[in-house]
Amino acid sequence: MSLSGTFDKYLGQQRTSGWVSGARDALTITPAGAAALGAFEPLPTGPDLQAYWLAKVGGGKQRGMLAALIDAWPASLSDGDVAERAQMALSGTFDKYLGQLRTLLLVEEPRSALKASAELFA
Repeated sequence: MSLSGTFDKYLGQQRTSGWVSGARDALTITPAGAAALGAFEPLPTGPDLQAYWLAKVGGGKQRGMLAALIDAWPASLSDGDVAERAQMALSGTFDKYLGQLRTLLLVEEPRSALKASAELFA
């Protein structure tokens, strides 16, 4: 996962507010954070989480990219294989959709070996 300066900025704000604690790779919400968050519905798990994200991601091509990676899991696919299975060309649009899937933490890196996030199968 690529974490940016923006992530660090927002994480710092959360820490300053007392809403999160712990190491960067094992953050925990504090009671104050839970109170500030309020009521929420947790995400589903396993196949229901896969269905949730397949319904949430953009149009058919992006959904096809994610479906291809889910179907191949735990194996990885090249970007060309993902594009072929999603019936699209390797193009700027492919790159845009892949970037969005990565931002949502649905795809693991590197690009030469794309893989659906293990979190989709927990």
